[in-house]
Parts: sequence; structure tokens; C-alpha cells
Amino acid sequence: LVHFETAVNVQCIQLNINRTELVRYLVHFRTLSSTEIQRYVAYDQPFNSAGSIKAESLGISLFEGMHGEDFTALLGLPLIKLGNMLREVGWAAP
Repeated sequence: LVHFETAVNVQCIQLNINRTELVRYLVHFRTLSSTEIQRYVAYDQPFNSAGSIKAESLGISLFEGMHGEDFTALLGLPLIKLGNMLREVGWAAP
């Protein structure tokens, strides 16, 4: 079980807003063989990805399960949380 944590911050100097939120997402990896790991790294080349896992690509095949409120936190920016924060400070999203 791996706990991923991603933070997002919304600031507006004119409205004196500075808000930061932490989003947690849990991933349960299945038991992987060395061959599976090597094959994954060769195909997906996840070197610049959050946690070196491309959950939006072949990385999802490494998981046994996932739990959390915002899957996009695994991709590096929790978009559901960001949208909620923007609406709370008066921005239309969408």
C-alpha cells in the first residue's frame, strides 16, 4: 500500500486569499515480478512522472486497487480539489 500526497495552492493577493490543501490517494500495488517491472519501465518510461508511475497509461496495470477522492492527484495536480477551491473563492470553473 502506497500513500500518495499532492498539494495544491490557490492565492489571490487582491482578495487576501492564500489557501493550501493536501490530497491523499492510496494505491495498492499487486505483487510484481522483476520481468513485469522491467517491461513496464521499458514501455512507459515513467522517469519524469509523479512516483515514477504513469497511472494514466500502463502504470494502472501495476495496481490491485486504489482509493481516494481525486484520481488526478496521482497525475500530479488534484483537479477536482482545485476546481472546488477556485469556486469557493469566486472563480467560475467552468
